Amino acid sequence: MKNLNTLLGTDGGRVSLALFGRSGAQAAGLFALIALFIQGLFSSDLLLFYFAFITFFQSEAEIPCRNEVDDITFGRVLLATLSGVLVLLSLIPMG
Repeated sequence: MKNLNTLLGTDGGRVSLALFGRSGAQAAGLFALIALFIQGLFSSDLLLFYFAFITFFQSEAEIPCRNEVDDITFGRVLLATLSGVLVLLSLIPMG
C-alpha cells in the first residue's frame, strides 16, 4: 500500500504523473514527503525509515513517458482516486 503513495519513483508517483502532469506530480510528491516525515516524527519510526529510503534511494529523475499529452479516461481517474483513499486510510492512525 505504501508504494501507491504519490512520491515520485513509486507506482503512486507514476499515477500522479498521469493525473496531474509533471508540475502537479512534483507538488503532490513534495506534500506527501512532508506529511510522511511529520507523521513519522509523531507516530512511528518505521515511517521515518521509509521517508529516508524514499529520499536517498528513489529520488532519481523519472524516465519520460512516450505520450504525456493524451487525457486519461474517467474510469482510470476514479480508480486512482479510490486507490488514493485506500492509501490515506492505511497511513492515518486509527486511535
